[in-house]
Amino acid sequence: IALVLWFFITLIRAIVRRRMVRWVTGVLLRVCILLTAFVGIWGLNYYAPPMRERLGLSDRQFTVAELKEATLYFGTQAGALAGQVERDENGIMAAYDFDTLAAAAGNGYETLSQSMDCFDGSTVRVKRLLSSKLQAKVGMTGVFICLTGESCVSTYTHSASMPFTMCHEIGHRMAFAKEDEANFAAFLACAANSLPEFRYSGYYSAFRYCYNALASKDRDAAAEVLAAT
Repeated sequence: IALVLWFFITLIRAIVRRRMVRWVTGVLLRVCILLTAFVGIWGLNYYAPPMRERLGLSDRQFTVAELKEATLYFGTQAGALAGQVERDENGIMAAYDFDTLAAAAGNGYETLSQSMDCFDGSTVRVKRLLSSKLQAKVGMTGVFICLTGESCVSTYTHSASMPFTMCHEIGHRMAFAKEDEANFAAFLACAANSLPEFRYSGYYSAFRYCYNALASKDRDAAAEVLAAT
């Protein structure tokens, strides 16, 4: 917000004083400084070895049948865990205390770090976004602020997705820059967490991603999985 205000205030001053060339060069200089800081502090993680190599996973093209099997598996697991989380009178997962979830979000990563070095990173508590309402309006559920190392989540995130989103933002802090890799790290962390809210959120989110992928390839197969779960 401060940067936006600075941009318009200095732009108006530059127009009034007729110093546009000086203003443009000043803006470009500051943009270059911010980009250099971003790349130097965190952006190089986009060029790190793929997550699959660090986890020792194979890289191949999976079939639609395999995708269907995975979707059914995640849906079944989510269904088995669904009864372990609190729900409101409409059957929707109840909203848990944000600070309680935030304090426990790193537990899964601590468990994973015992057998996988790539998860041996900071598990400092996730923070709530003061701009949560604004973030919700633009469809954002969380953000990782690399300049300060803060994993932040919107309080307007759906209850069933909140634990997964918290682990996703911590995944970015674990140096998994790409969104799909942060998602997979979040699933592993949720599955390794002792709290049922995290395990349910992890398997529910994995089912949702797999179901959407399956529906884009074979709608009939997706319908069969949905009926079975």
